Amino acid sequence: MPPFDAASSPKPKPTKSDFNNPWGDSSQERSKLKWVVWFFVVFGFHALLLVGAKEIKEKKKQQRVEMAIYEPPPPPPPPPPEPPQEKAKPKKKKRKPKLKKPPPPPPNQPPPPEPPAAPPPIVTGISMASTVKGSGMAVRVGNTTMGDPNKEKFVDPSKVKPYQWSPVRSGKLSRKARVKKEFMAPYPPQAEEAEIEGTVVLRIQVTRKGKVRNAKVIRKLGFGLDEAALAAIKKFKFDPAIVDDEPVDSIIVYKYKFELVD
Repeated sequence: MPPFDAASSPKPKPTKSDFNNPWGDSSQERSKLKWVVWFFVVFGFHALLLVGAKEIKEKKKQQRVEMAIYEPPPPPPPPPPEPPQEKAKPKKKKRKPKLKKPPPPPPNQPPPPEPPAAPPPIVTGISMASTVKGSGMAVRVGNTTMGDPNKEKFVDPSKVKPYQWSPVRSGKLSRKARVKKEFMAPYPPQAEEAEIEGTVVLRIQVTRKGKVRNAKVIRKLGFGLDEAALAAIKKFKFDPAIVDDEPVDSIIVYKYKFELVD
């Protein structure tokens, strides 16, 4: 038996129904064809959208914006300053010098103190109060016995003025000045801590009124004892020295003792 050849086999003649239904008689086949057609249509539409979007992106990338920055031109230079106009200087008027008035005296102010008077000249001799009228001995009158009468000119007793400070030598004193009232000096802490004891020797000028005129340390102990003794001796009171029952100025040496009391 010869092989079957589909191409050479006679085809059946198309009928009228075949012309009315070119897709076949089966409804399933028609629906499949519809889905296939719609698939290609949708796929093609999306493909076109993708291609268009890609082209748009490429065009946006290719578009370049070129910008040029230009510096603004510099401002015009300021106009030159106007030359200063010279102002006419006013003429200075000469002022008349004013006479200064003397300042008024300050109210309720005491007058300035008068300069101290010059001390009276020194005349060696005894005071007028020490002389006795009617005695047969001539005595020279003066205001001090510290000088040498043989080297001085004679001065009328009525013109002799008492001298402010005229100490009498100790050899001519009838009695030396003696302490009337003492003053106890406080013990300096520095000397007390160091347990210093001793004697400070001072030279004191005692007036005819028994007051200390001046004092000087001639032998020191230190540790503040010298200053304490000097301050204390100025508060002492003395019975003045006497010459023929008359108080006179004198100079004495005084020993101020410092002793610690247990």
